[in-house]
Amino acid sequence: MIELISKSYGVSVKEEIKIEHGLIKGIVLRIVNVESGLKLKAEQLSLMDLIVNESSESIINKVIFYPKEDNLTYKSTVIYYLLTDGTVTTDKSSPLRYADVERSVRQYSDNEYSNLLAKAESELSVSKTNHQITFTIPTNHTIIRVFENFNIGDFIEFRYKDKIYDSIVTALSFSNTLKACFVTLGEYRIKLTEKIQILSKSVNSKIGNIQITKGGFSDLDGGEY
Repeated sequence: MIELISKSYGVSVKEEIKIEHGLIKGIVLRIVNVESGLKLKAEQLSLMDLIVNESSESIINKVIFYPKEDNLTYKSTVIYYLLTDGTVTTDKSSPLRYADVERSVRQYSDNEYSNLLAKAESELSVSKTNHQITFTIPTNHTIIRVFENFNIGDFIEFRYKDKIYDSIVTALSFSNTLKACFVTLGEYRIKLTEKIQILSKSVNSKIGNIQITKGGFSDLDGGEY
């Protein structure tokens, strides 16, 4: 549930463990807005058991909205196209259209007509988050400090072997002891409507080898249209 909320609404969860007389008594969760992201360079972080899996899923770049049969006012078919610069248009002849078409089909009611552009932008948002990156780090890691500067829902630009993955922290798990944390970034089969928040995040500080610079995440891939 927390994972879904963080992806849909652009929030992060801050956790605190309550300890009394040496015993864990509970966990305090604070839900906060995410306004920045982290840039991680894998080669500089000494990550253990690093595995990067990429999805071959094509990005939808054309969406067709058909009117519902019971519409009284709006009865036209509306088509939106994703352009290579990340914008959305109804111009079929735009030179910025992708060469290959991957489309989706939707229906709309009279009440939904005024919001079709917003629906199309959500459906056609460009992203590289169809991947899963996993690794293990010690909880005393000097750069990635779990529950301090690294939490579920945080937005991550992960650099590995000259590739950039725009991602999100989707899982932090422990086994046996609290000496090591198993981290999951991204996941397969994320719906495009759950990923749109990632695109507007910017980074604005610097922490050790976690390098953060002002501006939005760059070089977002869109797949082939």
